[in-house]
Amino acid sequence: MIQISRQTDEAISLNTSAPPADIPLAELPVNTEAIIVDVDCSNDTGRRLMEMGCTPGAPIQVRRSGSPLIIRCCASTLALDKKSAGHIRVSPLQ
Repeated sequence: MIQISRQTDEAISLNTSAPPADIPLAELPVNTEAIIVDVDCSNDTGRRLMEMGCTPGAPIQVRRSGSPLIIRCCASTLALDKKSAGHIRVSPLQ
C-alpha cells in the first residue's frame, strides 16, 4: 500500500532576528559572554554595582559560578554574592 501525504502551501515563519531572552546573571554559564540588559538600582546594592561599571550595555562574563560568583565586567573582576548578582539581568551573546 502506498501512502500519499498532502503538503500545504503554508510557509512557516521563523523569527531568527529576535534577540535572545535576558536571564539573571547567576544563570549565565561560565565563560559565556553577555551584555548587561538591566541593573535594578532601586537600592544601595544596585547603585553600587552601577558605580563599579555594571551598567546596561556593558560586556560581562562569569568566570566562576557558585558563591561568590566571580565576574569580569569591562576591565574589572568582581566577586558577587547571590543577592547582588540578582540585581543584574544579561543577554547572552551567541
